[in-house]
Amino acid sequence: MSNNAISVIGTWFGGIRKLEKLDLSRNEIKEIEENALQPLVKLELLTLMYNRLRAVEERYFAGLASLKILYLSYNNILHIASKSFDLLPKLKVLYLSHNKLSTIAAESLTAVRGNRYVNAEGNPFRCTCALEELKS
Repeated sequence: MSNNAISVIGTWFGGIRKLEKLDLSRNEIKEIEENALQPLVKLELLTLMYNRLRAVEERYFAGLASLKILYLSYNNILHIASKSFDLLPKLKVLYLSHNKLSTIAAESLTAVRGNRYVNAEGNPFRCTCALEELKS
C-alpha cells in the first residue's frame, strides 16, 4: 500500500487478522483514525515513513500487541503523546529519525527502554536536561 495518495488510515483492516507486515510509506498520511489498526493483532512490522504525520497520538497503535518494529521516520512529527507506545509490549525497534521533534518527554519512551533500539537522529532537538533521561 506504499506510494499511493492515502491521507487518512481508516477502519479498513477488519478481517485481515493474519497480516504480519504493513508498508504504508510514501503516502500523504496525516491522521490515523481511532481503532483503525486494532484488527491487526499479528502485525509485527509497520512502516509509516515519508508521510505527513504531525503527531503521534496515544490511540494510533492501540491493539498492536505483536508489533516489534515501527518506522515513523521522515514525517513532520512535532509531538509524541506521553503513552503512545505503552500498549506495544513487544516493540523492540522504533525509528523517529528526520522529523521535527525538538524534545521528547521521557515518559513517551518508557515502553521502549531496556534492550530496545530507538533512532531519533536528524531532529532539531533543543538540548535540555530532560533529554538526559533518554541516554539510558
